[in-house]
Amino acid sequence: MQADILVVDDESEIADLVDVYLRSEGFAVRKAATVAQALQLVAQQEPDLALLDVMLPDGDGFSLCSRLRENYFFPILMLTARVEDTDKITGLTLGADDYITKPFHPLELVARVKTQLRRYRQYNTGPRPEQPEQYDIRGLHHRPNPGPTDPVYSHPARAVRKP
Repeated sequence: MQADILVVDDESEIADLVDVYLRSEGFAVRKAATVAQALQLVAQQEPDLALLDVMLPDGDGFSLCSRLRENYFFPILMLTARVEDTDKITGLTLGADDYITKPFHPLELVARVKTQLRRYRQYNTGPRPEQPEQYDIRGLHHRPNPGPTDPVYSHPARAVRKP
């Protein structure tokens, strides 16, 4: 089965280079230069994997990653010139599965894409697990989907994950 890869990058030279290498490995590639185009392409057909640049003309890849994670579980790789540790941590925390900095080696990028697709297909064959109502991280409680009056974080009461 041919995997569908979404490349979101406003630098056409980078997007075209990634396109050439991924197509040479048998992947189908769709390209978007903006957040709006990316969201439209995802709505038309869910990709098997997305490569996101951080700096885009109508928003940023971090926000796009977060929005995609609200409804989708396909692998997301950040491909960006932002090399600061805080940027890497932000991307991974918001739901990216990998973070690759520019300049990059195209063959390494292809290897990382293949690795993420293999993991995604191999380990996501069953039904999606139910998301817990609350996470307990050493006494700090996080509610991933708080109601309008619920706090996102709470402390000191410990909550227990539903069985």
